[in-house]
Amino acid sequence: MTKIHCVFVLLLCFLADLTSAKRKEIDLEALEEEWANEDEDETWHEDTMEWNDKVRNKRSNEAVQNLMNNGGSGGQNMDSMLNMMGGGGGGQSMHMSFAQIRDDACEKRGLKDKVKECLNQLAGLWSGLLKTASIDFKAYPLEPATVLFTANGVNHHTQELKAFLFDQKEVEKWTFNSKDHYPDKETEIMVKKKTAAKKAKNEAEAAAKKKTTKKKKKKKKKKKKKKKKKKKEL
Repeated sequence: MTKIHCVFVLLLCFLADLTSAKRKEIDLEALEEEWANEDEDETWHEDTMEWNDKVRNKRSNEAVQNLMNNGGSGGQNMDSMLNMMGGGGGGQSMHMSFAQIRDDACEKRGLKDKVKECLNQLAGLWSGLLKTASIDFKAYPLEPATVLFTANGVNHHTQELKAFLFDQKEVEKWTFNSKDHYPDKETEIMVKKKTAAKKAKNEAEAAAKKKTTKKKKKKKKKKKKKKKKKKKEL
């Protein structure tokens, strides 16, 4: 084999290797692009603890934000709120409960006309004291007289929270799973009487407002009729 033939063979081998490398490079690029465009399959981790915690936290934040935006628990559908958060009872669901403070609680703390500040203080104080006992609850002030408690995880320490709150002189009622609980019978009777009186007052005010509105409409209608009659006479 001549020198020229040897050079020619070497050149052919070089070109073959180069073509093979180029082909491999193109295949790798195509594979990477395919992986990048592939939709994420979320089903594999839906049952993992990390995924469940992520979903529970999202629901909890949405529910709390909804409550905060609407100024508290008043007028809210508690059952739908608990469903949104994943429950409110035990197991893998979330905890959500409400502590209602006494009418004179803020006044006794020197914050009679500063309800928001009073609720903020109580929420911070109570969640801090619970944390020292390794009971982790988030507390949120909800005007006019409520502190919301939320917790994630398996063990919510619900009974411990109940016992703790009923030791606080400011608390007159604790609501959990749409059921009201009271520190003692005397407080229960007092709160129920107060609630009934408030309801009767609201109903009376609503009836009076309806009567006034009806009277105004009647007067307006009479005035309009009189004006029409006068116009007709002209």
